[in-house]
Amino acid sequence: MHLYSCHLPKTGGTSVLYAMREIYGQNKIFSVGKRSLTIKNKDFIEFCLGNKISNFDLCDYYHVSGHSNNSILLTFLDYDPNKFKTYLIIRDPVSLFWSQYYQFTLSAKKKATPESFLKLRGPSHTLNFYKEKFTAIMGKNEKFKINNFLKLFNFIFETKNITNSLSKIDPSLENLIKNKRRVRKELKGFVPHRLQFDDSFNKEVLSFKNEDNEFFEECKASIKDDLYSNVSFDQKFLENSIDNLKLNYSKEDVRDFFREKVFKTGLRKKYKKFNNQQKDKWNKELDKFNMNLDNFK
Repeated sequence: MHLYSCHLPKTGGTSVLYAMREIYGQNKIFSVGKRSLTIKNKDFIEFCLGNKISNFDLCDYYHVSGHSNNSILLTFLDYDPNKFKTYLIIRDPVSLFWSQYYQFTLSAKKKATPESFLKLRGPSHTLNFYKEKFTAIMGKNEKFKINNFLKLFNFIFETKNITNSLSKIDPSLENLIKNKRRVRKELKGFVPHRLQFDDSFNKEVLSFKNEDNEFFEECKASIKDDLYSNVSFDQKFLENSIDNLKLNYSKEDVRDFFREKVFKTGLRKKYKKFNNQQKDKWNKELDKFNMNLDNFK
């Protein structure tokens, strides 16, 4: 089964990736994004820089992973509704806010108070993320509508229900999805911020994120009693959307998008932190495509 989505950071997508990778192997995962921008990610590098674009087949993979994924990638899908399934993970805005806040201040080591971080993310961070990632498949000139967006997904489940939901969607993942993930070193000895347990502040978070909360509630209302099936899913709508996507976005344009907006932009940011050994390794890899790191300064 090919499972496809582009998950919002801190909603549990890493758990899905971990289970898929352990069962099917890394060569069946197409990684797209900041954390996947490594020399080991040969498939993505070849996709962005290679000349044989016609040889790339998204159907060769069981899962697409990475926050920089975009629905235009489905232009490369040889669509088979019996093998291709879409999913959406949702998380309530307050829980998501705190998880993202800790990632920002601990993992990214940036300074922010909960109050300043709330304003930094804005009232519709989640909604805007999905607009950016899925507007293309919903129609090049169409306005993003939540009710149409929800028609695209076979499955919708909450972060807190990932273990139960994914085990039913793909029983082969049942044992692995239950395994505990590694604890990041920056979270060892972690002490939550006092405001996380302040009801008054959390109400402010929910009020400020009213747009995201309305989006969350609308998504949640589409979930059946089994906690993962989507009552809004429309098979014909998805099929037509993919067909129209292929008409609107050529494979060359899609490859150019990922090469310029994801690969080159990402590598340009990473370049500044590379030591000489890392630069040598990258130059050796890029030499296969008649390029070097000087192209990314």
